[in-house]
Amino acid sequence: MKNINRILFAAATMALALASCKNTPAVVPTFDVIAGENNLATTTGNFEVKYHFEFLSKFADPAVLEKVQLAMASDMFGPEYAKTDAGGSVAAFEESLQAKYGVRDSSAFRWDGHLHLTSKATLVDDHTVAYTVDRTEDSGGAHSMDETHVSNYDLRTGVRLTLDDLFTPEGKAALAETIRAAILRQKNLATWEELATRDCFNPATEVAATENFSLSATEITFVYNPYDIACYAAGATRVTLPLANLAGLKQN
Repeated sequence: MKNINRILFAAATMALALASCKNTPAVVPTFDVIAGENNLATTTGNFEVKYHFEFLSKFADPAVLEKVQLAMASDMFGPEYAKTDAGGSVAAFEESLQAKYGVRDSSAFRWDGHLHLTSKATLVDDHTVAYTVDRTEDSGGAHSMDETHVSNYDLRTGVRLTLDDLFTPEGKAALAETIRAAILRQKNLATWEELATRDCFNPATEVAATENFSLSATEITFVYNPYDIACYAAGATRVTLPLANLAGLKQN
């Protein structure tokens, strides 16, 4: 039933120099990958499942390692499949596939569906890892759904970073205005009313900084998936801002 191709590789990633403590030695995390493929026969066609799961496999602090491993598995597959080891998370996910995707309502037409999941871990600095999950699914309906979900984890605590960790309350309010202005520049429009009319975006008052953001050494990227701030036809919206330009908005 299963055609599983597992690729395990250790990628020792060098820490980038951003803001590490002199008295704290740099810790180099190790990331591994488990990849697999399943083809499920259903009553109305085939359903293809592919996944490429990158995760933190080794780290100096066992407590942080466990926290981040659970969080990454939850980000990738869903919290119901998150286990204390990556292999267990993958096994729980695979066991659910037939019941979740292999049975469809009887239909007069035949169609093939798919679920593709890909995750990528990127070391931002000595203490931060950005984790991106790309998901595309076609399990019925008018169209497939493509989404990107991003988390940023503090390797000193194992906790996911939020906007409150990075920006002051006043800074978050100003950040929303900066994001809306950047979207208008992307669309080459002067007013939000034009954008709402032409590209069916939500009212400006409903567009704030999203917790779905990715950090790099020099930038922060806010990712809005279809339906987050606009209709499906508008597609995803990404806004990348230089961190140097946001210095006055940030927490100390």
